[in-house]
Amino acid sequence: MKRPSLRPWLTPLCLLLVLQMVVISHAWAHRMLIFPSFDGETITIAASFSRNAPAVGAKVTVRDTDGNILHQGHTDDKGRMQFTLQRAQKLEVVVNDGAGHRASLTLTRDRLRAAGIPDDGEHSPTSPHSQTDVQQRLDALSARVEALERKDRYHSDVWRYASATLLLLVIILSALLWQRRST
Repeated sequence: MKRPSLRPWLTPLCLLLVLQMVVISHAWAHRMLIFPSFDGETITIAASFSRNAPAVGAKVTVRDTDGNILHQGHTDDKGRMQFTLQRAQKLEVVVNDGAGHRASLTLTRDRLRAAGIPDDGEHSPTSPHSQTDVQQRLDALSARVEALERKDRYHSDVWRYASATLLLLVIILSALLWQRRST
C-alpha cells in the first residue's frame, strides 16, 4: 500500500515557520514597561515599550488601595506623566495605550516615604541631604532591578522562540524524511 504524499504539506509547513518567526518576534517587541522616578512630592511615570520607544498618549491611572482614582492623565511625547502626592500611601499605577498594551506597577508606602514624600501630610523627619542620598540609592537600585528583570525576560523570550522554531524545524525535517522513505 502506497503512503500518501506529504509534498502538498511542505509549503504550508514552511510558511508556518516563517509566519511564526515574524509574528512572535513582532509581539515580543511591544511589551510595555513602567519606570517611576521621584523629585520631592512629584512622581514621574515613564512608560515605554521594550525597545525603548515611548508610549505616547497612553492613559495613566493612579489609584489608592480602596480603588479611588487619585490622578488620571495621558503620557506626553516622551512617554511621561507627572503628578504630585501629598502623603505617602500605597498606589497602583496602570498605563494603557488603548491598543492592547497594558502595564501596572505598585508603589508601596515605604518606597514613597523613602523617596521623600511625607507620611500622613507631615514632613519627613529626614534632612534634605539624606532624602537626596536615599533617593539616589533607590533610583540606582530600581534601575538595576529593572535591568535584571529585562535581561531575564529577554532570555526567557529567546528560549521560548528558539524552542518553538526548533520544534517546527523538527516537524518539517521529519515530514521530509517520511516522504523520502515512502518513495
